[in-house]
Amino acid sequence: MSACYLGTDVGGTFTDLVFYGGDGEVRCFKVPSTPARPGASILEGIDEIRSALGLDEAAWRELIHTHSSTVATNALIERKGAKVGMLVSSGFRDLFELQRLAIPHPMRFDSRRPAPLVQRGLVREIGGRIAADGSELDPLDEVGAVEAARELVGLGAEIAVVVLLHSYRNPAHERRLRDLVERAGVSLRLELSSEVWAQAREYERGVLTAVNASIRPIVEGYVERLEAGLAERAIAPPPRVARSNGGAELAATMRQRPVVALLSGPAAGVAGAAAAADDAG
Repeated sequence: MSACYLGTDVGGTFTDLVFYGGDGEVRCFKVPSTPARPGASILEGIDEIRSALGLDEAAWRELIHTHSSTVATNALIERKGAKVGMLVSSGFRDLFELQRLAIPHPMRFDSRRPAPLVQRGLVREIGGRIAADGSELDPLDEVGAVEAARELVGLGAEIAVVVLLHSYRNPAHERRLRDLVERAGVSLRLELSSEVWAQAREYERGVLTAVNASIRPIVEGYVERLEAGLAERAIAPPPRVARSNGGAELAATMRQRPVVALLSGPAAGVAGAAAAADDAG
């Protein structure tokens, strides 16, 4: 039997599903999205497809499916992600306040820089310094690191990003900080900038890590709900989610760095349009 394919796109209002069956026909379905439970609308759409088309069990179990979504995009735009704190090198507390100094439209009096993802009150400085060549200038302030993490928990931070100077060159201090916090039993999840985007320039590295931390709980919930629902429906092939670069990645591995799916929906649309244009010559 020819393989069956399913493509889904989760938007803020509707979830669209396109089913390509073994008979070569393309069928389109649309169901209301479930913003409070991202991913649940996909499962509802799948149930509707199965009921409407009466697929046999063999075809159903081998359904190949790829998903795209604006869930992460909407969460970032609407600032509905996790409450994020930040741990930075001593002297860099205003990393997000200073940004790159320049405003978006210098010739307009009403031009404003975007509000930081992390409030200044949720930023703590940590002693210790890694040099630009990766050598250690000052040892990490281990006691201060644990105390700072505890303060962020007390302020309601759900997750904290760690953006230490030159960690792209040597991530030892960031990794040691995470180990210290875990061993101290502090209930604060840490996102290391050296693992999310190991590139120079603290502001850009910090912003991407903060975005990753902000959308992580939403994307993880989306993926877990999707995987569990597909398993209940005996669909064997693992789900893939569109990446911001137009490619696709296993949903299971996307949990490690959910920021790669930030532009999943728009990128999938462009990639699909390009593929359709290529097929049409």
